[in-house]
Amino acid sequence: MKTAATWAAAGPDSPLLKAISAEVAPVVDGQGFQLVELTHLKSRGAAFVRVLVYRPEGVSAEDCGRLGRAILFALLVVPGLGEISLEVSSPGTDREFRFRHEFDLFLGRDIAVLLEEATEWQTGVLMGAEGGGVRLNVDGRELKIKLSHIRRARLHTLK
Repeated sequence: MKTAATWAAAGPDSPLLKAISAEVAPVVDGQGFQLVELTHLKSRGAAFVRVLVYRPEGVSAEDCGRLGRAILFALLVVPGLGEISLEVSSPGTDREFRFRHEFDLFLGRDIAVLLEEATEWQTGVLMGAEGGGVRLNVDGRELKIKLSHIRRARLHTLK
């Protein structure tokens, strides 16, 4: 399994979030998807869990429903969750990357990056993500960009 990013109001090192992730990640992987993001928020004894998944051929509403049922069943064994509200979806085409591993997930896809000092987005095909940077194919030439120089990144879709 690729490293999946996790987040919660209590922070990524929360024991509860780790327990949730331990149950969710194998279900997602077992169904042929990759975990993009796992979010957990708790309010008044109820748990809200958001699971973002990806696979190159796409994620349908039926996929989300099937995954949701399997994930909800898996979450029943996590102590301390209480009532569970679950959302399963794809990251969408307009979502900005939040985690380094998203560059690995979207290899071969068109992305747009906004560099630290730039005012316009740079677009290209994501060719690689290693050694603290990414490689883009921009109009047939390779552009290497350090991750530390990227202010924002997202999938690029033609509109």
